[in-house]
Amino acid sequence: MLSILHDAEEHDADTINEGTSLVRANLLTALILAAEDTTSITLTWALSLLFYNRDAMRKVQQELNFHIGKHRLLVTESDTKNLVYLQSIIKETLHLYPAIPLSGIHKTTEDCTINGLFQLALGLFSIFKKFIVIHLGKLF
Repeated sequence: MLSILHDAEEHDADTINEGTSLVRANLLTALILAAEDTTSITLTWALSLLFYNRDAMRKVQQELNFHIGKHRLLVTESDTKNLVYLQSIIKETLHLYPAIPLSGIHKTTEDCTINGLFQLALGLFSIFKKFIVIHLGKLF
């Protein structure tokens, strides 16, 4: 969406007005807030999981101390390539507790049955709750 607004501004500057700029500003604000919210949700779950798994917490602390050191308070994006264990914690957290609860819209390309329980007709649009698909993997 942002690229469309940007392209429109570059190619047809006469049609860009204050309203378009307002739409772009509102869209950027919404995207930033959404990114902030999903990040905070994921970090909250990760910290909660680490709190209940002291061994994993110690491993993360050791990895941070080794690669970052105790003298630095902030981890930068360039540091993350060395923080393999922390990356796996975040990935597993996203797997267990997805910040965005619903999948994208899917359309069936043929009639199908999921595990003998759910019949989906050709052309059916569906949205799945990620948490259920992840935690009830036997069905899916």
